[in-house]
Amino acid sequence: MSDLFDYSGRTVFVAGGTSGINLGVARAFAGAGASVGVLSRSPDKVRAAVDSIGVNAVVPGPIEDTEGMARLAPTPEMADLVTRSVPMGRYGTAQEIADCCLWLASPYAAYVNGAIIPVDGGWSLGGASEVFTAMRNMLAG
Repeated sequence: MSDLFDYSGRTVFVAGGTSGINLGVARAFAGAGASVGVLSRSPDKVRAAVDSIGVNAVVPGPIEDTEGMARLAPTPEMADLVTRSVPMGRYGTAQEIADCCLWLASPYAAYVNGAIIPVDGGWSLGGASEVFTAMRNMLAG
């Protein structure tokens, strides 16, 4: 157990929850978030692995009690729409994002490098695109 903490370093980026998802209504935000993922997989990060420095990214889905969700789903109807679009049927918590980041920063993930991990209850599997199409239609009237 003494060498459990004998490792060089870890970097964990947290990207926007819509990173790389074709939303239509938030393309700039999706593109900016996707660039964070690209950072975790860039050639200089691969070279850093030689020095045992792992670089990974976490992509949160809908997270309860956050400014992002307050903006994304400002009405009960939109909040219900988002909730129904998540395969696990609920918003995530900030603690669940923190837990993934802690794991990635720990020696338990010492062999994980260049990963982009969605922590989104399955939302990125299709629910995100569906919900933004529905939101665009709701806003258009």
